[in-house]
Amino acid sequence: MDLTVLARTNVKDLVIDYIDVISQDGKVLSLNWDWSSVTRVVGGFMAEYEGVCFGKESAEGKMKELEGMKIYHAGLYSEKEKKLDITIDAMSFSEGDETLDFTSVYSTDDDNEFSKFIIEVERFLKDNLQPCDYERLDAYSLDGFADDIIMKNINCR
Repeated sequence: MDLTVLARTNVKDLVIDYIDVISQDGKVLSLNWDWSSVTRVVGGFMAEYEGVCFGKESAEGKMKELEGMKIYHAGLYSEKEKKLDITIDAMSFSEGDETLDFTSVYSTDDDNEFSKFIIEVERFLKDNLQPCDYERLDAYSLDGFADDIIMKNINCR
């Protein structure tokens, strides 16, 4: 499965590391990919992602699971900026002859609640886990693999 994203941003080197979505049936899916290409345009970019995965598992043949999905967090990265604003105007999944299109998908304005949630999760983990308790930490991660940022914040690296 492949994904094309059209996004607006003022951050010149912004990239999307991953996209967390909630499927129509309430399942949390962390979208990753094997390969990506970004074409910069004035005011944003177009990105192409090949080999889309749900976590670490290939999403090949699973496009139906994305019907009606909503993005609740996009993992963004920039080497130059700290405030990472983005508006994802369109996403198009494709697999063979099938496509699944979304418009007006996501904006970082929606990200404030997620950021508050992550702060609370990190606080809970720091208070309740012994250093480097990976097994228990993985149980709290979205995809079953402890997030590097959280691991660093609780001194496990």
